[in-house]
Order: sequence, then structure tokens, then C-alpha cells
Amino acid sequence: MRRIGLVCVAKRPAPSSEPSETDLSKMTVAELRKYAKDNGIDLGAAATKADIITIIADVMAVD
Repeated sequence: MRRIGLVCVAKRPAPSSEPSETDLSKMTVAELRKYAKDNGIDLGAAATKADIITIIADVMAVD
């Protein structure tokens, strides 16, 4: 006799195309700079991770 088991798979919500501020804080400075570049966000003279996150979050809030 052969048994066949069933597996239940829960669907995950699709990831947002825009990361939340919490997600931004988990990114490295290099990842943040790449995200900004890929999305046409001018970081100006932002030097720290906090400055970069603030600029990206502000731009995301306007869109």
C-alpha cells in the first residue's frame, strides 16, 4: 500500500515594489545607493546611512 501525503502551502503576499522604512534600515549603504540609483533618486551629499534612508523615504512618501 502506498500513501500519498498532501502539503498545504500558504501564499505569501507579493513583495511591495517599494521597501518600507523598516526594510530600508536592513539594507547596506551600498544596497541603498543602488536602490536610489535604480529608482532615479538623487542622494545629493548624503553621507550617512541615516541620511540616505531619510532621502529615499521622503521621495517614496511623495510618490
